This record gives sequence, structure tokens and C-alpha cells, in this order.
Amino acid sequence: MAPEFSRLQAVDTVPAGGLKVHIAAEPAERTALARRFGLKALDMLEADLKLKPISRGPVIQVQGILRAAAVQTCIISLLPVPAAIEEAVDVRFGPPELDPVDVELSLEDIDPPEPFDEGKIDLGELAAQILSVSLDPFPRAPDAALAQIPANEMGPGGVGWTVGAPTHPMAGLARLVSREDKED
Repeated sequence: MAPEFSRLQAVDTVPAGGLKVHIAAEPAERTALARRFGLKALDMLEADLKLKPISRGPVIQVQGILRAAAVQTCIISLLPVPAAIEEAVDVRFGPPELDPVDVELSLEDIDPPEPFDEGKIDLGELAAQILSVSLDPFPRAPDAALAQIPANEMGPGGVGWTVGAPTHPMAGLARLVSREDKED
């Protein structure tokens, strides 16, 4: 499946001194990414990146900043929740067959480089992946709050089943039993 936002950079075009790249998603790409990540809208997605070869091997360090403006859905009220994202980018890429022993890594570097595909790094897909992990998994509108459910109307484990009556599957049955007791 082709990525919604693809900006391929050939590794062999990155000079020893590095290469600065600015990428920005077009409206159709943002619409497709919004659908992929379950967003109401993705108004902006851009990144300013610097690619630089590191170590003895063909490893490329990608560093920079990603910025996005998204609209998520509140998990409680279903209202729109704007999200402004500014996230640091710091990822290394290397060929899939790279032997970590051949690369000069510091003691802090325990993860091998991400593999690049056919000598190219997809900076657009990298931006999309960073966006996906930067989004709030449980967005809430500022005034959204769960309704307080009385303890005697809680479901199993103290969890209310729905907001409002009935609060659990047996609420209707409980009212019928209570009504029968009154008739006797």
C-alpha cells in the first residue's frame, strides 16, 4: 500500500556536510492522513529536517522538527479538539543488511538504525509516523467530564455502563422486581 504522504530522499544524494529539507503535506495528503489516523481534520503537517551521514557505514541521521495542526474528537462529548503538535525528530536510517558492529555507535545507542528501502528514505512517511505517536490517544474537550454515577447503579467492577438511566443491563429488571414487591 502506498503511503498517503511520501517524500523520497535518495541516500546517495546526501552530501558529507548534510542536507536541509523542508517537507509539507498537500491538502489531499492531509485529508488521507486524517482518515488514516481518525482525525476530524489535519490542517497542517510540515517538517524541517537535516539529513547527515554518520559513522563509517552508510547511516543517515535525520534530525529536525515536525509541526502539525490537527482536530481530534473528544472521547466524551464527541466535540472537536484542536491539537497543535511540535515534535523533535531524531532518527537514524541504514541499509537493511547493515551489521550493527560495522557502525560506530555510542553506548547510549542501543537500537539499530531504521532500514531504508532501495537506497531511499521516505521522509513523508517518517513525518506521518511521528505524527501518529504524537497525537493524544484520549483527547478531551476542556469542559468534558464523565457523569457521576451513584455507587448503587454501577455495573461490574464499579463501572457505569452508560451515562444516564439505565446505568447497567439489569436496571430495568431491578425496577420490575421492586414494583412487584410493592404490589404484594
